[in-house]
Amino acid sequence: LVRKALTASTRTTDRAALRYVRQAIETLQGAPPQEDVATKLSDRELQILEALSAGKTATTIAEQLGLSVKTVSTYRTRAMITLGLHTTGELIAYGVRNGW
Repeated sequence: LVRKALTASTRTTDRAALRYVRQAIETLQGAPPQEDVATKLSDRELQILEALSAGKTATTIAEQLGLSVKTVSTYRTRAMITLGLHTTGELIAYGVRNGW
């Protein structure tokens, strides 16, 4: 976890890096780490989740990341499957609730 936290800022959002740091601290303190399903998301899926939670459209996200809209949609769908969600609205609500 510590290695993941230290390298996360170059590959993920600052919020994702902060989550890794919190998990590392909890582990070092002997507390059982909280299960965070979002840590199972890829870096790109986290980027898409954060952008959607900020109110951006798939088209805007695609333009900003240099991806096709279809690719953004695929990452969105993969994130939904990983998190056990069924709609984009649920994904956005999850992101907003969890500070993404």
